[in-house]
Amino acid sequence: MAYVHRRVVAGQTVEHRKMQSYRVHTKGVKRRPNKGTTTEKQAKINERVAEEHLRWDINANYKHKDLHAVLHYWMKSLWTISPAAVAPPPALNWPRAGWWT
Repeated sequence: MAYVHRRVVAGQTVEHRKMQSYRVHTKGVKRRPNKGTTTEKQAKINERVAEEHLRWDINANYKHKDLHAVLHYWMKSLWTISPAAVAPPPALNWPRAGWWT
């Protein structure tokens, strides 16, 4: 089986990948017509390809010393913050007596 070498240059990042070619560069081979919905196997492949494209876009747009903010979303029903973690310790609620002298 033949191999295809893919080289992606995204910003200062260069990514190399060697993969098997099943249908790449074959002449006269037609694709099957679509039938039904996307299978679970193909959905995983589509998600992996989308992650690759997102990684390339991030590598191309962000350079050394750029700010990269990552947002996290969480459900309040799954994660709860204890009141002890939110409230300051009792010693910090009021300043000590004589702090102004």
